[in-house]
Amino acid sequence: FFYFGMFSVAWQFVFDSFFKSLLLGLGIMLLLKLPFIRLVVDRLLLVIPVVRDAEIHMARALFFESFSLVYKSGATSVLSMFDLALQTVRNRAVRLDFSKARRVLENHGTFGDAFNEPSLLDETEKGLIATGALSGTLDHSMERIVELGRERLDRTLRVFNWFFLRIMAYSIAMSIVGTILMCLSYTGNR
Repeated sequence: FFYFGMFSVAWQFVFDSFFKSLLLGLGIMLLLKLPFIRLVVDRLLLVIPVVRDAEIHMARALFFESFSLVYKSGATSVLSMFDLALQTVRNRAVRLDFSKARRVLENHGTFGDAFNEPSLLDETEKGLIATGALSGTLDHSMERIVELGRERLDRTLRVFNWFFLRIMAYSIAMSIVGTILMCLSYTGNR
């Protein structure tokens, strides 16, 4: 703190920067509580390639895991099962896409027709659901989708971690280099 000259000036700097950061963080949290802002942020997350894959695979895995568990338990109506599983999807843009299947189920459509609607499901998952619904083994099809989802999520998270590690290492290295260069420029001025 003595770098700033006076102790009171140093404390004022620390408190000012801390409270500004705190207010900024609280403001962002409050903004994210607004449904429209949250939807925009969730859609933006689906534009970033590695984050998109992680969000979609995680949503698929959670949704189908939950749906499979509720389906096996023989719970209430199909729509109730769907709604329970849909609550596990955190990303609102993905949730809206999955909700397309609910509309078909509301109109007494088949599982194959319903899950053919969401654009974020790939053809393998759509095919597994359709064949499982026709053959009466929907629970096994859901389990297979969950297994595939976990494998894809694991691969995606490995790629995400690889990128994130390199970005963080580069940022830290550049911060250290910047600090060293700044210290060297101070010693050269004296």
